[in-house]
Amino acid sequence: MLNHILTDPEHFSDHFQRASTSLTLSIVYGWPPVLESAHPAIQHINKFSRQLLVVAAPGTFWVEFKYLKWMKYLPRWMCAWRRDAEDAFRSDSAVFERMAHDIQKQRDSDAGDKTRSIAGKLILEDTGNFYEAVWNCASIYQAGAETTSGQLAWFVQAMILYPEVQ
Repeated sequence: MLNHILTDPEHFSDHFQRASTSLTLSIVYGWPPVLESAHPAIQHINKFSRQLLVVAAPGTFWVEFKYLKWMKYLPRWMCAWRRDAEDAFRSDSAVFERMAHDIQKQRDSDAGDKTRSIAGKLILEDTGNFYEAVWNCASIYQAGAETTSGQLAWFVQAMILYPEVQ
């Protein structure tokens, strides 16, 4: 990460995002370090995080309001918010399920330590619902990547604003 920041300091936030996503992928899924920001996993988690920020904002959708709860019973073709949510869920599920199936393939091929990652532990122990394990891993992945890069960016800003603290 530091080498990338030294060679391209204008995009330090992107380097933080890549490094934190790489670290989180390693912890959650047992991946080797990701060295390029253009990696599909980095791109996906950035897109996934942006979607979550938009839909999690209170009042984003009218169906959330107390007196408009009846809107959730409207047909799918009338509700753009429902179509968007279902489409995003399908595409995100496909990506996270593919990551989980990769771990299962490792188990079947006897390649490496099966439980060296959180996903390996959750998915390979077969303790219950496969999809619950997949989305638990996805939640940990998203939370770890987003918060770590955000904290690093805030730290750099604080060090720039208050150099006497260093």
